[in-house]
Amino acid sequence: NLADLSLDMGEPAAALGYFSQAERSFALVRGGQISSLRCWRGQAHALCRLARPEQASTKLSAALSLAR
Repeated sequence: NLADLSLDMGEPAAALGYFSQAERSFALVRGGQISSLRCWRGQAHALCRLARPEQASTKLSAALSLAR
């Protein structure tokens, strides 16, 4: 939730940090695919706002592969 709030407040760097932290936590604790997809989507969103489209594309490609 902090990651989404950071995006809404125009703080993409903070959002990226929160999404990355959540990704690591979910991988260690829950390992759920839905959680990973949400984190990767959020990271891609934040990366786009930080003018890092190549990295955003990589995250989205990973999410798409997992979803398929």
